[in-house]
Amino acid sequence: MLMDWDPIIRPCFTFSRTCRFSVLSFDEKCKFLIKKEIKVHAKFDSSYTQRVIAQALKRRPWCKLTDSSSCQNGLILGDFEFIEWDLVLSGKVRASSYFTRKGLSRKAQFALQVKRYTKKVPNSVLSLSVPFTIILETWNATDEMKIDFGLGVITGFDDLLLQRTPILQRLRMSLEYEEEVFSQQSNNNNILWILKPSVTNKGMGISIHRDWMSVLGALEEDIDIKEWVLQK
Repeated sequence: MLMDWDPIIRPCFTFSRTCRFSVLSFDEKCKFLIKKEIKVHAKFDSSYTQRVIAQALKRRPWCKLTDSSSCQNGLILGDFEFIEWDLVLSGKVRASSYFTRKGLSRKAQFALQVKRYTKKVPNSVLSLSVPFTIILETWNATDEMKIDFGLGVITGFDDLLLQRTPILQRLRMSLEYEEEVFSQQSNNNNILWILKPSVTNKGMGISIHRDWMSVLGALEEDIDIKEWVLQK
């Protein structure tokens, strides 16, 4: 039982009651279970969160805060963007489960994970439960557009050319592949499509469409949103 004990995930606490509160405290008797010091790298965008996490780690005698995110067999705690997932997936370090949470809560990321899973397990119930989905990303239409003409020829739009090109035209150029998939699935415009922004909730920004130009018009209206899902 003690061999499976993880001081990060399952620290030992004592529980006591007062007249108004219940108090959890670190059990000093558990120190003998600690086999080695664990290096922890914490990096959060919020200074408040960073401070609270650092204070909590300092109260654990087996934890040593480090500035390096690549410490062998260490632990990374932080926002998704600050975690080096290549190191985590290679097994060199561990990380918080924020990657899993984001991969499920964002509509486009969830659609991507479902597509990957159903490719591996085609008989899964997900194959029948999730509607056909096209992921739309509009970064190229506003930030840095690059067009691949094939045979290794790639042309980029500089800032001046981007400003002169209407946003609707940029959207259509950057989503050529997605337009082709949409056309193949639309069956002569007899199918309704629902467009949802990936990062919002409560039904905000959702719209219904029959044709591709209508979809592009909705993307143009909310150009600040860069990630969408389009579903049958």
